[in-house]
Amino acid sequence: MKDNDIPIEKILEKINIQSNLIDLQSDNREKVRLALNALAGVTLLTKRKDSLYALVGYYVMEVKTMEQIEFFFKETKSVHSPDLAYLILKDLTQFKEASRHRLLINGFLNHLSNIQISKSGISLEPFIHLVEHAKWGEKQKRRFIEEFYEF
Repeated sequence: MKDNDIPIEKILEKINIQSNLIDLQSDNREKVRLALNALAGVTLLTKRKDSLYALVGYYVMEVKTMEQIEFFFKETKSVHSPDLAYLILKDLTQFKEASRHRLLINGFLNHLSNIQISKSGISLEPFIHLVEHAKWGEKQKRRFIEEFYEF
């Protein structure tokens, strides 16, 4: 079989993600960004669980601030993972100042609509519960939930 005959999914299934895992531990932000992009691409195209677990692990261990959440979200939103979206929303709801990050919140809402959580068989209730118990103001909670229900 020629290399030209191999589907891209088969090639990506054989990618060794070890170097990306090492790059995630780097102090160099560009290396981390490239590793997140690579893992997101592999996860999206092949549905490999090991690359999704690497993204979740990185998020849980390394992401602590609003700026880090925004960076992680920007680099991994192509995955369209409800699990990652839930983790991000869980953390976003713990920051009272999330309302000052309107671009992130709007981008995240668009991301949730692209994932089509309700159509993928995942309940919307855990997402709504997070927002209802957020540290946000009542107006922001209400607006987020209204926009969330629109999709």
